[in-house]
Amino acid sequence: MKKVYLSIFWLITAISVSFAVQPQYTDLPFAYGEQLWISTFDGEWETDNNEPVNMPNGGGWHSFNTGSYGGVSGAARNRNQFNYSDEVRPGSPENARSARLRALVTLGVPANGNATTGRIRANMTLMQSLQNPAGAARNLTEMFNFTERADARFNTPFESRPDSVAVWVNFQLAPNSTVENQKARISIFIHGDTDFRDVPATAALRDQVVAFAGKEFAPTDGWVRLSIPFQYDSFVSYTTFTNVTASSATQTYYISGDVEPRYIIVTAATSHVPAVGTQDDFLWIDDFLMIYNPTLMVENMSGKSEFMAGGEIEISFTLTGTMSPYNLNAPANAVRLELSNATGSFENAVVLDTKTTNVSGVFTVNLPEGMEVGSGYRLRVVTTNYPMVSDNINIEIYVFPPTIEDITPLTAVCSGNDLTLTVPSVTDNGSTISSQGWEIETASGSGTFVTFNAPFTVTDADSGKLIRYTVVSNGGTVYSNAVTITVNPMPEAPEVSTVIYAVGSLASPLTAIGSNLQWFEDDNPESLPLSEAPTPLTTTETDSRSFWVSQTVNGCESSRAELRVEITTNVQIAILRDSILTLLNNISTLQNENSVLLDSISTLLGKNSTLQGEISTLQNANNSLQNENNALHDSIGNLHLIIVKWIDITKELSDSINWLNQLLENCEKTGVPVIPENQIQVFPNPVIHTLHVIVPNELLGENTVVELYNLTGKLVFSKPLNPHINGFTIDVSSFERGVYLLRIGNQVVKFLKQ
Repeated sequence: MKKVYLSIFWLITAISVSFAVQPQYTDLPFAYGEQLWISTFDGEWETDNNEPVNMPNGGGWHSFNTGSYGGVSGAARNRNQFNYSDEVRPGSPENARSARLRALVTLGVPANGNATTGRIRANMTLMQSLQNPAGAARNLTEMFNFTERADARFNTPFESRPDSVAVWVNFQLAPNSTVENQKARISIFIHGDTDFRDVPATAALRDQVVAFAGKEFAPTDGWVRLSIPFQYDSFVSYTTFTNVTASSATQTYYISGDVEPRYIIVTAATSHVPAVGTQDDFLWIDDFLMIYNPTLMVENMSGKSEFMAGGEIEISFTLTGTMSPYNLNAPANAVRLELSNATGSFENAVVLDTKTTNVSGVFTVNLPEGMEVGSGYRLRVVTTNYPMVSDNINIEIYVFPPTIEDITPLTAVCSGNDLTLTVPSVTDNGSTISSQGWEIETASGSGTFVTFNAPFTVTDADSGKLIRYTVVSNGGTVYSNAVTITVNPMPEAPEVSTVIYAVGSLASPLTAIGSNLQWFEDDNPESLPLSEAPTPLTTTETDSRSFWVSQTVNGCESSRAELRVEITTNVQIAILRDSILTLLNNISTLQNENSVLLDSISTLLGKNSTLQGEISTLQNANNSLQNENNALHDSIGNLHLIIVKWIDITKELSDSINWLNQLLENCEKTGVPVIPENQIQVFPNPVIHTLHVIVPNELLGENTVVELYNLTGKLVFSKPLNPHINGFTIDVSSFERGVYLLRIGNQVVKFLKQ
């Protein structure tokens, strides 16, 4: 009879799991937050009272065998209503066990299966009233499960605030059950520092409620997993506790929220109403898990938001709450680091790395090679169990521009010769180079450059121009230092005069007017110079011949002048003829150099043509000189007139040269200054987020500082520069829109912030 009376009511309790008591789930202490001290029933069970062995500090599960009974002896026990079972849920580990609650009927009175993490309390006199017909009123003020703080076996300390509880149950009614709408029940109270009863019949007990989770459920089709939320604002209980029937009214009681959690009490029962049920109603329970709603936070640990394609990035993720619940038959939680496309879309996200974990961690990965430059890329972290997606992390992909080795100054080059160019070393810095080559100023001091290909033949007009090496890449266009071309003009050929010797006379080494003369026997450019000035032969007239001579000024060798050596028997006629030829050559030179005297030279050329005809006649009639003497005198007279005219032309040419020199002098006085060789470069311009700056080597030093000013002159940014790095970036995304001035040293560059 005592066993019957002791087991007729169900009570609500709460549970707290200790991770250490579940060896098959060794990660519980690290992953799941505060739990029941015994959340599974795989451990040892006591043989004397048929309950799980308590933890060292209590916190176990109990039923009627350890109950507290008023009016009866402690011998009232029932060993068959709460015991372990090999009936386990799907996905249980090997050798797992569950707990089974069984309903009994004695003397016609149902005794519900009842288990709690607290202790059962019942009054014998009240229990005897349960022999009354079913549906009779019950007084629950002396029938409850409770937390007994004085005995560590019957209390479970608990100081957390879980969001829900998950538990596996299997509820089966007896085959001969005739009870309508019978339900099993799980109930949990988290409460303050008091000997709390799970039937809180007084306001003082109800004021100690921190949270409540309860679930009434019909018979199940085998094992099911229940998820029961904790209520922190209210709970439902009876309106009266002294006249309770199956149809008793309930009331909502509000939770103050002022009580700190100290204990938890859990109750499982085969019926939601005391003394209602059938012999062999069974409730199996297993794998209680307190659920703490997960959260996911991410952080860029790299200290920057701009990266090169292929660069390393470090992203941390912080997980809190319950991940990969051990009592959920699902794959372990996978944490993925995903990369969007250039526009921020994750539709075809690139998975950079995956970790199987329930705890926080760090991804250290390299971004894919070949990413296009852009500021629309996003990173995020995604979890699978519990499914979550983090906030996005914005990153910008850019490419460092190449760097070019400095060009050494050029040596002077002679006009008409090729520049000697050495291609500088280029470092791509991870960029993709599309083209590179030489550039030259369109005019000295113009600052405008055009490309040219080597070999490059210079002229006098190229002297003073700048050349530089240019590299175009997806990281931008960069330029080497610029160097100046110095062109030495090609000197004129030496001045020579025809040398006339009489046959058999003594000859001397030939001479010419010029510097660093070199003599040649022909005008072949490949011929080698003679070791010294030649001395002509004068044996016969057939020794007449030509020699060639050049001069070298500032390392530039002139063209070769032809020096004619005439060996003749009539020296006077030869001298006269040579004088005429020399005069004609001088007149021709004046014609080429002085366009102002074009008309006069044209007249002179006409006369020159006549004179040439006369000279030709003179040469053909050389053997009959006497017969031609009168004609020669006429020619000499004409020659006199030409010489007079030549003197007049020479004077006009001299006046013109003086005028030109004066003009050049005035030009030099008003010349345009040379544009500085090196400039600061900024891009993109206009800029939205990040300004890239390339600094010439000449501006870098130990104390160099970059400064940004707005148009009111206010300093809005200042930063010392690394003297060994030409390029850096400035984040201007927070700047107001407008025009800004960037200053480094004595150079200032303007850019627009959009």
